[in-house]
Amino acid sequence: MPKENRPNLTQLQAYFTKHLILGQTTDQEPTAESDELLSLLVKSHFSPEQLINIYRNNFVISLRELIAQLFPITQALVGNEHFTQTSGQFINDCPLKEPRLNHYGGHFVSFLDQLKAL
Repeated sequence: MPKENRPNLTQLQAYFTKHLILGQTTDQEPTAESDELLSLLVKSHFSPEQLINIYRNNFVISLRELIAQLFPITQALVGNEHFTQTSGQFINDCPLKEPRLNHYGGHFVSFLDQLKAL
């Protein structure tokens, strides 16, 4: 690809964030952004989509661990299985919007309050 047509670092970070948070299922048509991002991944025995999914899984696990550290009493009250499900749902419904984690999870209690299961 010619150098002048390459996205800059800010654009690549935006593509990666969008792909990471929103994901891309196999039934969706690939976009120019996802093609661009996937073409930059180093070739290995994993497909580019598998590499993104591995990173996405680690990302979600890290956010779940953060929420568990912030709300240990809530986790004890609702139980580990339910906490894992609801924190996963929170991560999907309220994606991380900034790179710092200082404020992430602050709305978890109000999110739980809206759930009918509780």
